[in-house]
Amino acid sequence: MKDRAAHVCMDGRHTGVLREIGSKVRFQSAADWLADPTAIPISLTPPLRAEPYDCVGLHTFFENLLPKGWLLELATKKLKIAKDDAFGLLLVTCADCVGAVTTSAFRHKPFAINRQNLSHANMGPRHLKATPKEPMLISFYNRCTFSLGGFILISNSR
Repeated sequence: MKDRAAHVCMDGRHTGVLREIGSKVRFQSAADWLADPTAIPISLTPPLRAEPYDCVGLHTFFENLLPKGWLLELATKKLKIAKDDAFGLLLVTCADCVGAVTTSAFRHKPFAINRQNLSHANMGPRHLKATPKEPMLISFYNRCTFSLGGFILISNSR
């Protein structure tokens, strides 16, 4: 089995690493996140603690970030990933999730997120042209997207 891992971010800040270890998945909070007095857990479980949080399979919180229904069909077909490969799906589809938590493959640095509120007045054709042609940032470098939280420019901070 491949050694697979993902950065986990909340509101664009690195909170920890999710790592696949055999049939288990481990979440390890980042030391700088734990040292921040304003840090909060990404969910009720895993808790905010220095010790790793192990789970058999993908933790329910992360499982719920995955695409479902027609979006799952599209993602597995386009990306050639098995529907039962939850960790693999997380690595490639959860860079653009609804909500504050995102993930990115460990081989990449965490995404820098630049949130911009757009009004009808300053929303122009260049913003619309910049949106992904396909959902879930399947090709995610130098892309932007519209979400419930507004216009988000996602770039890889290499």
